Amino acid sequence: MKKTLVIFIAVLLIFTLAPSIYAEAAYGPGSAVISISSADNIKPGEEFTLTAAISGDYQIHVAHISFQYDVNTLEIVSGTANGDFTSAVSSSGGLAMIEFYALADQGRIKVGLAMTNDAFTGDYEMFDVTFRAKECIAASTQITVEVIQFGYMPLGTTTATTVQSSVINGEVTFTAPAPGDTTPTPTDAGGEEPTPTPGTIIVTPV
Repeated sequence: MKKTLVIFIAVLLIFTLAPSIYAEAAYGPGSAVISISSADNIKPGEEFTLTAAISGDYQIHVAHISFQYDVNTLEIVSGTANGDFTSAVSSSGGLAMIEFYALADQGRIKVGLAMTNDAFTGDYEMFDVTFRAKECIAASTQITVEVIQFGYMPLGTTTATTVQSSVINGEVTFTAPAPGDTTPTPTDAGGEEPTPTPGTIIVTPV
């Protein structure tokens, strides 16, 4: 009976302590919030700009983040990486990539980050993206943020430990133009809509 009681207590201690031990080892340091802003009362054909940002006390060496938008309601016009963000990455010996156009047919903007030595951290606006609302639109649409990889991987380790993150999606609400009010579609000198040149913004270490 005494032996059974000892075994029972030992097992109970293991199950009591295991969750706290696992919680300490399960995630990398800190946490982050990744967001994209919203816009209201957008008319068909109107252009507007949203800003993607990251904040928190996180420490990461690798990140892969996707921003998804509905190609039936929005088309991308242009994208610009934020200088403070890219400078912070490159000055720490890292590499940042923001892809605006390659996956435009799928409605995706991709952000990738890789640090060679020091972990990356801080509150930054990552990029601005300008969209044009299409003519056939719903009452609203979302730009959703998906964190595919967000990891802590210091020198000497072979796998990245996931750092906790949460997201704030953006929402665009539309409004019908007033009678007789039309928003002209921008055209180039030849009378055709300009097409953004496919490209990737890559920031390399300095």
